[in-house]
Amino acid sequence: MSRDYYTKLDYEYVEKALTVGREYKKVWKEVARTRVQLFAAMVYRVINEGNEFDLILAPGNSGLYMSYITSLCYKYLRLNCPPILELPYQRLNDDKSIFDNSSLLIYIKQHTSKLKNIRNTLLVDDEIMMGTYAAITAKLFKKAKVIDNFNMVIIAENEFFEWHHDIPYLNMRYYAYGRIISGLNHNIAHLISDVTYNKVISALRRDLDYNQVMTIIVSGKLKSIGKNGILHFDNSADRILSKKLEHYLDIKESIKKELDDLVDTGITKYRNKVIKHVF
Repeated sequence: MSRDYYTKLDYEYVEKALTVGREYKKVWKEVARTRVQLFAAMVYRVINEGNEFDLILAPGNSGLYMSYITSLCYKYLRLNCPPILELPYQRLNDDKSIFDNSSLLIYIKQHTSKLKNIRNTLLVDDEIMMGTYAAITAKLFKKAKVIDNFNMVIIAENEFFEWHHDIPYLNMRYYAYGRIISGLNHNIAHLISDVTYNKVISALRRDLDYNQVMTIIVSGKLKSIGKNGILHFDNSADRILSKKLEHYLDIKESIKKELDDLVDTGITKYRNKVIKHVF
C-alpha cells in the first residue's frame, strides 16, 4: 500500500491490520462460512423490509455464485426468485484502466427483451470498493433503452466502498453484509477447500484463483473475452473437469449442499437475533 494516500498514522494502522488479517488465512474456510451466513441474513433483511425486485444482477465471476446463493434465500422464503441476469463484465484492462464493456449492449438487449417494466433491481456481489459494476450496469441499461430511471439495491461486503459516479437516473442504496478483513479478498470463494482447489487447477492446468474455481464449481462457467473482443461466459473449464476430475459432480453437489445449509443457518440466526446488522 502506497504511503502517498495515508498519513503516517494511517499507514501504520493499515500495515498492522493487514498483519492481523493475514492470520485469518489459517481459518479462511470458517471466514467463508460466516460470510455466507451474513450475506443470507442481509438478503432476508432486505426482502423482509418489503423490497420487491424485477431483476437480480449478477456481475462478473463472483456475481454468478452470489446470485446462486441469493436464489437459495428466495427458496428458503418460499418466494419466486426474480430473473437473474448474468453479466460477463471485465473491470480493468492490463494497464489498470477501466475496460470498455460496451460490447455487452446487444447482450443486455437480448437477455432483457422478454422482461417488462424493469425498475427495481438487486445487484449482488461478494465485495465492493468503487461500485464499477453498478455504474457500468446503469449506463449500459440506459444506452440499451432497457430502463430510463431505475432503482438499484446493492448487497456486497464493504471494501472501503466509495461512490464517485454521477448518474442522475440511478437511485442506489447499499447494504453491507460484512466489513473488510484487511488482507483477505473473495472470502466466500474460500468455502472451497485447499484440496479441491489444487485438484481443479491440476486438472485444468491453469493458474486460477479461488474466486474463479468457486465460480466454475457453482455455475459451470467463467467470464471470458473472445477473439473478437466480445465478452461472454465460457463453460469449457467445467466440461474439462467433468471428464478429467474424478467425482467432480459430487464435489459440485457437496458445495451446493453446504451453501444451502449455510443460507438456512444464516437466516435462522438473523430471525433469532443471533446475527445483528449494525444499521
